[in-house]
Amino acid sequence: MRRFLFCAALAAVFASVQSRNLLQAPAPAPGPAPTPAPGPALPVVEAPAAPAGLTLAQVATHSSESDCWAAINGKVYDLTAWLPQHPGGVAILAAHCGQDASAPFNMQHGGDPEPQERLPQYLLGDLSA
Repeated sequence: MRRFLFCAALAAVFASVQSRNLLQAPAPAPGPAPTPAPGPALPVVEAPAAPAGLTLAQVATHSSESDCWAAINGKVYDLTAWLPQHPGGVAILAAHCGQDASAPFNMQHGGDPEPQERLPQYLLGDLSA
């Protein structure tokens, strides 16, 4: 009798599994996507090269109060509009127009956050080597 009940229970489980299609093999993985039909070739467009930066020779051509560029800590700034506002006066800043003014700037303003916060509005770009 136990065998009969066991076989009946096993048959019921098997029928249930079959009705749910659980014994079927998994569906095959989809193949590669179809390749689109060839069309006209598109022109190859290369990205523009990143600017190399500004040279000290370029900075040197802007060495007057009416056109004042200075290199400070690897960046180039157009300080023309800042000259008349400079708290130390025009002359002290004008003396560094067209030059790498990193050393005098750092000596005067090193650690002072205000000049560091003002500089970005006058940024022209990086100083190239």
